[in-house]
Amino acid sequence: FEGSPERRKQKTIEAIVELLLASSELRPLLFTVEDLHWIDPTTLEFLTVLIDQVPSARILLVATYRPDFTSPWQMHVGLTQLMIGNLTPQQTSEVIARTADGHALPGAVVDHIIQKTGGVPLFTEELTKLILEADFLQKEGDQYVLARPLDSVKIPSTLQDSLMARLDGLGPAKEVAQLASVIGRDFNYDLLVQIAPLDE
Repeated sequence: FEGSPERRKQKTIEAIVELLLASSELRPLLFTVEDLHWIDPTTLEFLTVLIDQVPSARILLVATYRPDFTSPWQMHVGLTQLMIGNLTPQQTSEVIARTADGHALPGAVVDHIIQKTGGVPLFTEELTKLILEADFLQKEGDQYVLARPLDSVKIPSTLQDSLMARLDGLGPAKEVAQLASVIGRDFNYDLLVQIAPLDE
């Protein structure tokens, strides 16, 4: 596209929207955008243009965001807002069981995970995985048993602490993961080798 950077951006957004609209004429589309609370201005602008077209297209747009995000489209025709709360204790127990591949965890451990995670699905999964990798549980048949008292174990109290504990558990691979995180979500092996102060 020719013109100013702003004009090129607008034309690019319009082209992407036109592509989606053309695709929706061939078959209905499901378009999902997660974590709008972290959205950048250009993507927000793109969604605004798309949302203007959604009522006349065969597109179901599903967007998720935390309560601290204020939607600029609240009064827009064709949009419905659903508030989804945290998981119930029963639902949290089901996530724990699924994460443990159906192997039963001691009741005290399940109760501890439920209490610590407050029904946040990602935190429930991550904390359960961390606990399963820890050395205070032993597998006996189709269940886990405590190898030592639960109150003698330091368990992360936040999702960030849980993720950091999993990262610390990588050993020497932690440095590689940290380098990769600086590059971004997508990178190739050759680029990683060039910036890492390590041999292959």
